[in-house]
Amino acid sequence: HMSVLDNVLVAVANQSGENLGKLFSQPWQVAKEESENRRKAIAYLEFVGVAEKTQELAKDISFAEQKSLAMACMLATEAEVLLIDELVSGIDPALIDKEMEMIRELANAGKTVCIIEHNLDVVKNVADFAYFLAEGKVIATGTPEKLIADPKLAELYFGT
Repeated sequence: HMSVLDNVLVAVANQSGENLGKLFSQPWQVAKEESENRRKAIAYLEFVGVAEKTQELAKDISFAEQKSLAMACMLATEAEVLLIDELVSGIDPALIDKEMEMIRELANAGKTVCIIEHNLDVVKNVADFAYFLAEGKVIATGTPEKLIADPKLAELYFGT
């Protein structure tokens, strides 16, 4: 029951406004930080493509937009390593290229991006290195092209 913007703002770590001492002793500093956090949150929402939804309740936006919102929240943490599970699962195939471009931009900006993904086209197009897992165990590692070309892995993946 929070707005899209508020969801991203809550994800920002170590906010001065969370400290009652600073809130009362340095209100100007807290206000300045809140303004900067708001600017960054809107920038993250622009990056993921849902900035026009800032005032809508998160529960009222589409599934794909909720996935983008989750990405904006993750970016708001300013973590250097990002773990993304099933980025394109359940979204319109027309949006997949946009999501892959976003991942490439994050990697180019110096972020380490780990993706758990079953869509082989996504893996092939964005991954530098891949792990093939079966029943929770690493079966093979290498470039996506190498793994996709392996007939034994294809048999495991497709069950043929």
